[in-house]
Amino acid sequence: MLSFLMSRINRRNNAKQDLNTGLNTVSNAASGRFFNKDGSPNVVRTGGNYWENMTIYQHLLRKPLRQFMLLVLAFFLVVNLVFTLLYYAIGIEHLGGLMGETALERVADTYFFSVQTFTTVGYGRVNPIGFVASALAGLEALVGILSAALATGLLYGRFSRPRAYLKFSDVALISPYQGKNALMFRLVPYTSHSLTEVNVTVRVSMKIEEDGKLVNKFYTLPLELDFINSLFLSWTLVHVINEDSPLFGQDIEDFQNHHVEIMVQLRAFDEIFGNTVFAHSSYTGHEIVAGGKFRIMFRPDTGQTSTVVDLDLLNIYDTVPLPIEMKQPVPL
Repeated sequence: MLSFLMSRINRRNNAKQDLNTGLNTVSNAASGRFFNKDGSPNVVRTGGNYWENMTIYQHLLRKPLRQFMLLVLAFFLVVNLVFTLLYYAIGIEHLGGLMGETALERVADTYFFSVQTFTTVGYGRVNPIGFVASALAGLEALVGILSAALATGLLYGRFSRPRAYLKFSDVALISPYQGKNALMFRLVPYTSHSLTEVNVTVRVSMKIEEDGKLVNKFYTLPLELDFINSLFLSWTLVHVINEDSPLFGQDIEDFQNHHVEIMVQLRAFDEIFGNTVFAHSSYTGHEIVAGGKFRIMFRPDTGQTSTVVDLDLLNIYDTVPLPIEMKQPVPL
């Protein structure tokens, strides 16, 4: 049924196929979803030169803030521990001013001397004696300056990097809409600033049989509204499932069996940073729910002077009956 339906749609309106996605059309050459929920490509690269493939800077920029700060702290502690061991390797008699009486106290004195040298604070009670200890302290000071510069650059990059600051609903819904069924999902900015000139493109990928082989087909899903001038409330994207829709005649089981994936790309202008920002998300057949309707996320405040957007309602929906059975015969 599905392959026959798709061939009918292809013959009627072949222009609806999206051939510019940059994604693979050979079904057995790729597995899983094309994009993760956060919009990142579901791709793992192997081979090539290890050092050329490393993207530490980008990796650290994308890490959650808590993990990033823990990495910085761990680096600070470990590097100073390494230099403490090096000072012990050349002999702590080359450090003047150590006042610890026990071995543990001397280790602590040496470690905090390393911290002071690494951060270029240099309180002065403990000092290197001789060429080797002085050279090691100078090397540590250089490493500390470079590390501080790198950490500062990463922090600046994390806070200055333009982002859309959007949250997408966890699921997409098949909802009643003007007497028909429609695919719906929504998004909302979770910070106080707004985006302007917001444009959204939604594509669907599905595996269908063609000449006895499974291939990936891509289609752009027309939206009721794909452009708005500004975004500061929630926005529900609506694709009406009519006879011209690639989703027509399918139900949730078809979505799952034929690996349907709804891919979302948003582009907008951020007035604060003065840059174009992007956001992506994806919904597989297992993340599409039939017979649901999102609850409204915004309401007037108690004083009737402003609008309240409740982010906790982003994924809340009510179960409702659909006006049309999803499984439809192929139109003649």
